Amino acid sequence: MSLLRSLFKSREEVERERKEMESTSYPFGDRQRQTILNLLKDILPEEPEALALTIFLIGKKAYQQDKSCDTFDSDLPLKERLPKTFRALGKQLFGRHREKMARYLALIMADSGVDEQLCYPSKMALLRTAAELEPLCGKKGK
Repeated sequence: MSLLRSLFKSREEVERERKEMESTSYPFGDRQRQTILNLLKDILPEEPEALALTIFLIGKKAYQQDKSCDTFDSDLPLKERLPKTFRALGKQLFGRHREKMARYLALIMADSGVDEQLCYPSKMALLRTAAELEPLCGKKGK
C-alpha cells in the first residue's frame, strides 16, 4: 500500500516533502544551497549540477547518521568511522571514482562544520583536503 501511496502524492504532499528535505539539507536557507552548488561546480566541474547535488545530499545524510554513532570520534580508520557515508557515496559513484568520492567527502565534511556565517573553505582548500582524503577512499584506505 505504501508503494502505491508514494506513487500518487498530491501536489501539496510533494511540496511539503520538498520543503522538509530542504530545511534539513540547508538549515541556513537558500544562501547555503547556492554556496554548496557553487562549490560543487568548482570542485566537480565535470558533474551535471543536479547529479552532483543529489550525490552530495545522499552523502550528507549518511554522514549525519555516521556522525551520530559512537565510533565517529574514535581512533578507527576513516572508512570504519564513516561506513554509511562511504557506502552511500560508493553506490552513487559505482565504487570506481576515488577522486570524486574524496571531493564529495571534503565538501560534506566542510559543510558539517559551518554555521549561519557560511564560512566554507575555498575551492583550493577543498581540493587540498580531497587530495589528502583520496588515499583513504580506496579499498584499503585507512
